Amino acid sequence: MKKSFTLLELFLALLLMSSIGIALGPHAVALFRDWEFEKDLSHIAHTLREAQLLALAYQTDLALTFAWDGSAYTITYTSHEPFPPALFDTRPHRLKSVKSLAQGSVLLNHQTLFIYADGSIDPPIVLALFRSRSENLTHPDVVLDCSGRFFVQAKKIFNKYNGKI
Repeated sequence: MKKSFTLLELFLALLLMSSIGIALGPHAVALFRDWEFEKDLSHIAHTLREAQLLALAYQTDLALTFAWDGSAYTITYTSHEPFPPALFDTRPHRLKSVKSLAQGSVLLNHQTLFIYADGSIDPPIVLALFRSRSENLTHPDVVLDCSGRFFVQAKKIFNKYNGKI
């Protein structure tokens, strides 16, 4: 009776697992980047909706600032109200996968959105989000519509370069 594996069997198993890893590696990296971008987009939309709800509930004005720090955007809440830290986190949140933010064809390095006590967002703006830092701002990955009064909508755009919707 055989109680152990031979060196040849171990080598073949290692070769098979390596081949599978090489074949699936690039897809796993792309899948991770897509997940990270979706996570950042979800955080932005959630933060804007949360700011609107806080402004309505507490009848106060808030500001939400997007700022480029040289490698990524950060999003930061500010308010004059003394909110508890558990309810209102004023620390900047880093958006790791959003590399360009634009309004139309203008690249934005700093944009502040004011959320008023009635829930309205000023300026009413449509933001285009990109996964890469580029001067070509014609094909956004996602458009974030902040022009409506009470609901922020995110729309994925068909990108002819990566074929994703």
